[in-house]
Amino acid sequence: MRPNLKSIASRLSSFVLLPAALGGALLAGLVLIVLAPRATAQNAPAPAAEASAKSALDDVLAKRKELAAQLETLNKKNNDQASGDEATNVSAAEDEIEFLETLDGVYAQQQVRLEERQELQAEVAQAAADLESFRKFGPNEAKPYSFLLLEDLRDELTSEEDRSEALAADLKPAKLMLEAAQAHFAQAEKNRRRAQELVSENKEKERTDALANALKLAQRESRIQEALILVRKLEIEVRTLRCDLCTARKTQLTEKIERIGQDVRFTEHDLQDRLRALTKNDAELNARLTEVQSRVKQAELKQNADIQDLRDLKTPPSIVDLAVASWRVARDAQQLEISMLNERLGDNKSWRHYWECRYAVETGAAKPEEIAEWHESLSELIDEMGANRHSLEQRIESSRIEQAKVVQRMRDSDDPRTKKWGDFQCIQWQKLRDICESHLVQLKVSQRWSDRFLEEIEAKLEPAGKESWRTVAEAKLASVWACELVSVGDEPITIGKVVTLLLYLLLGMIVAKVLSRILGRRILPRFGLNEGAAHAVQSIAFYTLATMFGVMSFEMVHVPLSAFT
Repeated sequence: MRPNLKSIASRLSSFVLLPAALGGALLAGLVLIVLAPRATAQNAPAPAAEASAKSALDDVLAKRKELAAQLETLNKKNNDQASGDEATNVSAAEDEIEFLETLDGVYAQQQVRLEERQELQAEVAQAAADLESFRKFGPNEAKPYSFLLLEDLRDELTSEEDRSEALAADLKPAKLMLEAAQAHFAQAEKNRRRAQELVSENKEKERTDALANALKLAQRESRIQEALILVRKLEIEVRTLRCDLCTARKTQLTEKIERIGQDVRFTEHDLQDRLRALTKNDAELNARLTEVQSRVKQAELKQNADIQDLRDLKTPPSIVDLAVASWRVARDAQQLEISMLNERLGDNKSWRHYWECRYAVETGAAKPEEIAEWHESLSELIDEMGANRHSLEQRIESSRIEQAKVVQRMRDSDDPRTKKWGDFQCIQWQKLRDICESHLVQLKVSQRWSDRFLEEIEAKLEPAGKESWRTVAEAKLASVWACELVSVGDEPITIGKVVTLLLYLLLGMIVAKVLSRILGRRILPRFGLNEGAAHAVQSIAFYTLATMFGVMSFEMVHVPLSAFT
C-alpha cells in the first residue's frame, strides 16, 4: 500500500507551522508586556499631575483644619486664664495664638494659589484642546466670514498681546520675591540653629526660660518663612500658567485670523450692524450725560450747604479750605465726565462716517481721490488721538500723586474732620482717575481701529502713490532743467543748456585729444617727420579740433558766444 503523499505533507506542515505560531504568539505577548508600561506611562502624567495637585491642596486644608483646632483650644484656655497671677501664661498663649494665626494666613495663601493653579491647568488643557480642534475642523462660523468677526478677533489678539507683555513683566518680580523668601528662610534657619546651640550649651538656670523662648520664636519664624517659600513658588507657577494660557490663546487667534482673512466679506448687513451699534451707544451716552448733568446740579446745592454749615460752626479755616478743595475736585471730575461724554458722542459721528468709508474701500466703490482724502483726514485724527492719549496718561498720573498727598495729610492729622474731608477728596480723585482710565481704554480701541483702516487705505494708495512720486520727481527735475539763468537777446540760458554744453565740451576735448594723438604718433612719423615736429603738429591739431568742437557745441545747444563777452 503506497503512502498518501498529501497526508504526509499535511502532517509535516502542521508540525512546522504549530511551533511557528506558538513562537509568534509568544513574541507578540512579550512585545505587549514591554510596551504596555510605556503606554501607561504616556497616559499617566495628566492624572498623576491632577492627583498630585489634589493631594497638595488636601494637605494644606488638613493643616488649616489642625491649626483651627489648636486656635480654638488656645482661645478657650486663654479665656479661662484671666486672673492676675496667670498673666504670664496669658501672654504666652496670646503669642502662640498670634503665631498660629500668622501661619494660618500663609496656609490660606497657599490654598488660594493651589486652587488657582488647578483652575489654570484646566484652562491651559482646554485651550490646547480647542487649538487642536480648530486645526482639525476649522472655524465654527459659516462661510463667507463676517468682516465684523475679523475685526473682533483682531481686537482680541491685540488685547492678548498687551496682556502677554504685562504677564511676562510680572514674572520677574515673582522670581525676585522667591529669592528674597529663600534668603529670609536661610537667615531664619541660621538663627534657629544658633538658638538651639545656645540652649544646648547653657549651664545657667536663670537663662533657661529666656533661651527656650528665643528658640521657640526662632522655630516659629523659620516655620513661617518655609511656608512662605511655597507661596512664592506657587505664585511663579500661577503666573507661568497665565503666560502659557495667553500664548495658547494668541496662537489660536492668530491662526483663526489667518484662516478667516482668506474668505471674509464686508457686507451691507455688517455695515448696518455696526451703525446700529453706534446708534445704541449714542443713546447710552446721552442717558449718562443727562444723569451726570443732574448730579452736577445736586452737587452744587450740596456743596453750598456743606460750606455754609462749616462756616456757621466756626470751623477752622484749614478744614474749610480742605472742604472747598474737595468739592472743587468733585466738580472737576463731573465736568471732565461731561466733556468726555460729549467728546465720545462727537467721535461716534466720525466713526459712523469712517465705517461707511471703510465699506466703500473694501467693496471697491471708493474713488482714488476719495481714498487719498480719507487718508489725510484719518492721519490727522490718529495724531489727535495720540495727543489726547498722552494728555490722559499725564492726568491720571497727576491724580495719583494728588491722591497720595491727601492720604499723607490724613496720616499726619488726628482731627476727624480732616479725615472726613480727606476721604471725600480721595474718593473724588479716584473718580477722576476712573473717568480718565475709562476714556483711555476707549481711546486705545479707537486708535487700533483707525490704525488698521489707515493701513488698508495705504495698501490701496501704494501703487498710485509710487506712480505719483515718480511723476512728481520728473516734474521737479524738468522744472529745474528749464530754470532760466540769464537771457541773451531772445535766447534764454537755462540750467539744462549749461549742463548740456559742459557735457558736449568735455566730449569734444576727449575726441580732440584722441584724434590729435593718432595724428602725432602714427600718421606723421610715416611721412618722415621727426619727433619734435610731430609733437608740435599734434598740439596745433588738438587746439584746432578743440576749438572747432567747442564752437559746434555752442551752436548745438543754441547758446550764443556773446553770452560770455
